Amino acid sequence: MPGADQSGQRQHLQNPRQVDRVALVRCTAFDYEIEAVRLGVRHAIDLVGGIGAYCKPGEKVLLKVNLLARRAPEKAVTSHPAIVQSLAELLVAHGCEVIIGDSPGGPLSEGVLRGVYATCGMDAVARATDAQLNFDMGSSTVDNPSGLLVKHVTNLDVLRHVDKVISVARLKTHVLMTLTAATKNLFGTIPGTLKAEYHLMHPGYDGFADSLIDICIAANPVLSLVDGIVAMEGAGPANGAPRDVGVLVASASPYAADLVCTDIVGLAPDRVPTVRRSVDRGLVPDDVCKLDMVGDPIDSLRVPDFAVWRVVKSGMFDIAHIPRPLRRSLDRMLQPSPTFVRQLCIGCGVCARNCPSDAITMSFVPPGPERDPTPTVRAYPEVDPDRCIRCLCCQELCPNDAVRIVRPPLARFLDRL
Repeated sequence: MPGADQSGQRQHLQNPRQVDRVALVRCTAFDYEIEAVRLGVRHAIDLVGGIGAYCKPGEKVLLKVNLLARRAPEKAVTSHPAIVQSLAELLVAHGCEVIIGDSPGGPLSEGVLRGVYATCGMDAVARATDAQLNFDMGSSTVDNPSGLLVKHVTNLDVLRHVDKVISVARLKTHVLMTLTAATKNLFGTIPGTLKAEYHLMHPGYDGFADSLIDICIAANPVLSLVDGIVAMEGAGPANGAPRDVGVLVASASPYAADLVCTDIVGLAPDRVPTVRRSVDRGLVPDDVCKLDMVGDPIDSLRVPDFAVWRVVKSGMFDIAHIPRPLRRSLDRMLQPSPTFVRQLCIGCGVCARNCPSDAITMSFVPPGPERDPTPTVRAYPEVDPDRCIRCLCCQELCPNDAVRIVRPPLARFLDRL
């Protein structure tokens, strides 16, 4: 495999002196006008050393985009095609072969993936830049000796067919992880339905955060670019609202990029599990002031009143020694849970088929205006709270935005303390 050492892992060629350098570039092209986006992307990458510091002519480069679901670019759910096109053009001009790819959640086929690429604008990017779209959904298990929890990762085979990986993320809120940007974007290297198993194996905020970091380490991105021109606030990553922020963030370190994004939206590092664990593991400093930030000053880029879904602070309670029945009761009082909007549900069963803990069942719903305002629905999802692990995959994968996440009153009260 090109660019690999004897262990089968890609060599990490980034300049150690640039690991904690983060570029911040103001870009207020909220309509994603391509020329303005090109200028912003090129400026951001130049500030962290230029594309030549990360990729060599002749190398194959995977642009790991965020294609969570089949959503139009203006929904702010997925990587915007103008960002991807600008980066692909830069790489092609440098002499690189570019592959664009992701593994959305749920079962995948070439037909499904083609639909996702088309709706999200990636097929248009491929035509405009001579980049390739990845349709290889094969996967294999590789050693991950630097991982903390995940020592062996089953990820996409395309990672073995490229020399470099660049993370192309969207700045979004996340109902489980509070915020998702560069680090969590690499969760998309886990194939389709296997993502659910990682949720099941590593439940809880910190456990899942550590697994996300381990997966990122295995994917080994040499550069991360976070699109915060139009971010998502509220109930992200799929059901939030677009929010004009006007920033691009670039760094060789996905953990440093995430720390900066966290600060921009007004969160302390300990409020975002992936950032908190990155700090604890020594992957990033505990304050943006300790980073080498270049470009526009961060003070001028912070956004007020950014609506963030806040989780209960880690460590507020030590429930390890609480009897299991009481622990379940406390868990219900603290953790968010999914509910289903009957008027929007189309009874497709995607949530039930992809629930990693089999907590969702489809139950027959008698027709009628009082029980079911949508007469075509004949089955309705129901959640077993004792089996639910609060991974919230159902919300991410629902094709009709029919899942809402509800936080218990006690959690909302404790969040204000």
